[in-house]
Amino acid sequence: MFTYDDYNNQTSVKEYDYGSSNPTLLRTTEIEYETGSGWIANKVSSLPRRSKRSSAETPFQKRFTNTITAAMIRPSRQNRHRHEHA
Repeated sequence: MFTYDDYNNQTSVKEYDYGSSNPTLLRTTEIEYETGSGWIANKVSSLPRRSKRSSAETPFQKRFTNTITAAMIRPSRQNRHRHEHA
């Protein structure tokens, strides 16, 4: 079973064992994405910030450190100029 946010990012995954007549939840994964105005303005809406997986046995959580600059998203003027004359 999956759930999604307003940007069509998968935010929750539930995995089941269907081997018996009564399906059992094996694990759940929850994912948070960068949704601050700076990220959205630069059309970066699918960058994971945090992921948490839990099961009947052990929970696991991972944090992502996201550092993206405008230069990484948009080509610089110098690079754009080179491509226009190529």
